Amino acid sequence: MRCTLVLLFIPALVLRSCLSRTISSTEKSLESSGLTSDESIVWPTDLIHFPQAYTLMHKVEKRLERIGDEESRNRIMNHTVDELRKCKLDFQMYELCIKRSVPFTMSFISNQQRKQILVQRRKDQTLSSSE
Repeated sequence: MRCTLVLLFIPALVLRSCLSRTISSTEKSLESSGLTSDESIVWPTDLIHFPQAYTLMHKVEKRLERIGDEESRNRIMNHTVDELRKCKLDFQMYELCIKRSVPFTMSFISNQQRKQILVQRRKDQTLSSSE
């Protein structure tokens, strides 16, 4: 009986040790990439555990700093999350897929910024014509 308990206990300790190392390395990766838990709250938890995704996340966060419209920000975030989830398969994130999605995402952000500028110009024109 004691041998059975010992045989069950040892693999449990090994598994716990491996999980704690994985969690600490993920936290170190987040800190070294500049994505601390406070800054990356907007990212879904199923994506922040993949260091391969940090490049795209960081680029999008930098671009979002310059966008004031909350609706555009939400569209960009949803688009980016969709792109990242397309690159996730069998609990792995494929770096080549992410690298391919970076230009598409940046183009999408540029289009959203152009739309925001056009909407603002139209608002300004209607305000100036009504005066």
